Amino acid sequence: MAKDAGVPVVPIAIRHSDVLMGKGTGEARSGTLEIVIMPRFRLSGVSTDQDVNDLIAQARQGIARELGVEISV
Repeated sequence: MAKDAGVPVVPIAIRHSDVLMGKGTGEARSGTLEIVIMPRFRLSGVSTDQDVNDLIAQARQGIARELGVEISV
């Protein structure tokens, strides 16, 4: 959709949500979330499904790095 609209994709990472949202409990705790706005991805040159999948992987890796989480690729 972003490519069709001619706009970049801006990944974000939300820190502390795992602790504050009580993962798996359905309960929320009070506290502060930190939102990290990451560098945008321009979509010029993206033409195939593989190009899109590569950008998704890059975004996920960047978000994981921001959150200090390891992901398998």
